[in-house]
Amino acid sequence: MAVGLPAPLKPESKIIEKLFSLFDLSQPVLYEMGKREMCPTSRRCMRGYVDRRAGGFAYNEIFDIGPEMPASGPGIDDIELVTETNVWPSVEPAPNWREEMTARFTQMEALGVRIIRAMARYLNVNETTAAARYQNSSSSMRLLKYPGNPTGQNQNVIGKKHTDNGGLTFQWQDQPGLQIKTPTGEWLDVPERSEGLSVHLGEALETQSSRKFVATPHRVLGWDRVRHSIVFFLEPNLFSSTNAFSENSCDETPSNDETYAASMINTLRKTGRA
Repeated sequence: MAVGLPAPLKPESKIIEKLFSLFDLSQPVLYEMGKREMCPTSRRCMRGYVDRRAGGFAYNEIFDIGPEMPASGPGIDDIELVTETNVWPSVEPAPNWREEMTARFTQMEALGVRIIRAMARYLNVNETTAAARYQNSSSSMRLLKYPGNPTGQNQNVIGKKHTDNGGLTFQWQDQPGLQIKTPTGEWLDVPERSEGLSVHLGEALETQSSRKFVATPHRVLGWDRVRHSIVFFLEPNLFSSTNAFSENSCDETPSNDETYAASMINTLRKTGRA
């Protein structure tokens, strides 16, 4: 758990309230931004809105954004699946809402790259080349609103156990619900610290660190009250390597199959979102 964050990164109640005003918009406005998971005719699978309250991976509403200018690079089959531009509501939920979203995205991305640099020093690999894999990233920021367990029961599992694809995940939550699984198989509650962020490791970083850092299994419990969460997924540049970090000052040029883009596209196909 990271606490004592500087002002630009510390979750402030007024900013949090403004960001989540998105979910107060009318259903037609939200559904204009619908992803394929919810709207089969939609061409979007990465950026936009999903209402899962009628069933799905978890009982919630989500909204995803990524970089304003998605990275471009070599031709890879289905690359358009992971280079989507952002979609924004046709009615702004609050003044300067979009600016607040993009500012927080930029701040979290910068924090993530600083941590990658620190990890590279610990691993005795080249700090600059390790950090370069996360520049011009394919990162995502997600707003989640859990409206409360429809059964009225606490601590009901509503999200499957999983690990994240990327490098690092930062999560803020205003109510308990997130759990992580220890190597011994025990489930531990992530503390609810409104002024802090929990930090989790992803599959890409596990591979890049030669498994010295292991991806964090986690899940979400349902509660009988509304829960909000902001998640930032620090993900590599789409066309960077998923192989182990190098000690050299010049990083390898990966084959298409060894890029993070190929890994993400494979995940989308496996989960039926492609």
